Amino acid sequence: GSAALSSDPHIARRVLNTPQSMFMARQLTTASLHTGRRARHTLRSILTTYPISSDGRREPVSQSTAAELVDSFQMMPRDLRLLATNNITLGVREHYYIFRFPPFTGVVASDRACLVALGEAQREQRSAHWAMAAPAGSGVASEVLASEIVRVVQKRTSGASSGDLAGQLYDGLLQGPLPFELRVLDAVLREDLLRKQERFSRISSRMARALGTRDRRLEQRRPRSLGLLTLAADAHAEAREEALYQLITLGDALSSLGVEVKRAETTLEALLRSDEDMAALYLSHRKQRGEARPEKEHVEVELMLEAAAAQYADLEDRISGVRASLAAHRSLEELKLRNERNRIMR
Repeated sequence: GSAALSSDPHIARRVLNTPQSMFMARQLTTASLHTGRRARHTLRSILTTYPISSDGRREPVSQSTAAELVDSFQMMPRDLRLLATNNITLGVREHYYIFRFPPFTGVVASDRACLVALGEAQREQRSAHWAMAAPAGSGVASEVLASEIVRVVQKRTSGASSGDLAGQLYDGLLQGPLPFELRVLDAVLREDLLRKQERFSRISSRMARALGTRDRRLEQRRPRSLGLLTLAADAHAEAREEALYQLITLGDALSSLGVEVKRAETTLEALLRSDEDMAALYLSHRKQRGEARPEKEHVEVELMLEAAAAQYADLEDRISGVRASLAAHRSLEELKLRNERNRIMR
């Protein structure tokens, strides 16, 4: 069909003039126009930035356009679209890398880093493009991460032990200063893990209390003979009903956290499979020597990523355990309800 279409211009003209072909052409043109508008709108968006230099100095928090961020780091414009999504991203480029571990977002070069609080300025301007990708309090999270990066960089610069995993590994293996870009990456991963672990602790503790309320034996609180009539009047029935609603909400929150943890683990595993990307994370090497680091020389990055991936996997296992416990409780509740229904029918 394609050969006949290309060899006979009259057939080609008739096919391209069909209503279906004309409709598809209009759709493609409209989509192209929308993409161009979105790209221009993205570059004009106002972002709250937290600049940090390689010696640990923090510049004042400022608001700049996305286009200014692109020019400052010589970024590819498509990287802005990656940062404006809710997906987890760790993208390595020739002279910089970008990271997106919501709510932490930023760009890192060999001599500086810039954290970005997505949506903080847009909420004031009623613009939803970046604000939709920003969790509530992303500005606070960026401030916390910036302070942690400054702490790690200043301690490493002064020769003191920072206590970070990558710093210990680097000192033990190469006896040299850890590159700035790797210290930033280590701080990002640790802060993201800590934030997710704290969320899991809060969710699991509240879920345990709600399950405890649901699991209290009603037989200890009411006579057996009155059945469901007493259950309706039970003083603890309202608390058990509220606990049920809490479990539904907490179950959704736990599922959402599990998805985020899995995405982070998958992102790190994908990077671990690429020797080229791991070696490219040594941005200082390229800047100092004018060439990329040999692909096989990435032991510090590999150990750092493996340690973080193992902790994400451990957290994922803990989440799966709590979800399995919740599923078992749900099955038990359904069994109790079926038994009560059968007793009434008899």
